[in-house]
Amino acid sequence: MDPNASPAAPAEQASRIVILGTGGTISCTTTADGSLHPTLSIAEIFAQAQIELPGNVEVTCQDVMTLDSSAIRLEDIDELIAHAHRSIRTAEAGSVRLAGIVVVHGTDSMEETAMAFDQSLLGPTPIVFTGAQRPADDQHPDGPGNLRRAIEFLLSAPGDSRPHVVFGGQTLPAFGATKIHTTADAGFASTVEDAAQTESEIHFLLPASERHESRDTPPLAGLFVPIFDAHIAANPVLIEMLLDPHSAAPTPDGLVIAAMGSGNVPPPMVNAMREATNPIVICSRVPFGGVHFVYGGSGGGASLAQLGMLSGGALRPAQARMALLAHLARGRQDN
Repeated sequence: MDPNASPAAPAEQASRIVILGTGGTISCTTTADGSLHPTLSIAEIFAQAQIELPGNVEVTCQDVMTLDSSAIRLEDIDELIAHAHRSIRTAEAGSVRLAGIVVVHGTDSMEETAMAFDQSLLGPTPIVFTGAQRPADDQHPDGPGNLRRAIEFLLSAPGDSRPHVVFGGQTLPAFGATKIHTTADAGFASTVEDAAQTESEIHFLLPASERHESRDTPPLAGLFVPIFDAHIAANPVLIEMLLDPHSAAPTPDGLVIAAMGSGNVPPPMVNAMREATNPIVICSRVPFGGVHFVYGGSGGGASLAQLGMLSGGALRPAQARMALLAHLARGRQDN
């Protein structure tokens, strides 16, 4: 050994990015009748994106399911989260740094699955959701660019490990992300202007003290939380049927109400909701501004709060439902 030689630079630790495929428009091709169907594997989607990676980074592609995201069930979300847990444990067992997980997902329900991940116990692993508005065989597909940017985001070592949505040139926290346009490239926006304020208003979220714990996430399957819309002359008969202990309908584990304005509902709905013994979360059907329990009257938000109903803050009803489901799942596990 040459005593005058410079010491060798330490080798960079190998990093891994795991891409979990679920289907969605990014995997779709056009059939003879002109309709779109998910046909491409996640490996084919990754190859189409032609992503150049640093030499110390490897990518693992896993097809978890091949579905339109409107067909995803709670069982499928449980399976997807379980795959993420296995990816984390496999990397740890192999002494590989897990740079992050990309979940390739359809846009119809992306915000719901992303919220389920936000409320899961996946620890500090960065997770990104992405997809496409146009199919893979479009003349100008947007999926490859979205996937490239999702991987670039993970390789930039973001300080915030909570899940994000990377889509149409935007990077948004999953908490508060919602689809705002059915076809535009920038199809998502955030309804949460102040995350800390919103989280302080919502009492059923995963506690901050548990966010960095990596342990099995309790399953969502088997829970039943419907969403009801408030509107002029809303008929409460469906709520009454569900809450009737003598009804053949399944008893809900909780309810989410897409209320008017800042969190108000027609009085007949309140009369039905009084019978609930499980949590009721009030959101607003208005995209921005969130819930403010300030109005009196039998259907006003102040009255709903006095009856013990919970605020969904600035979350859209679908995301508030998913957060409530995760909360109920944790409670079911503890019991």
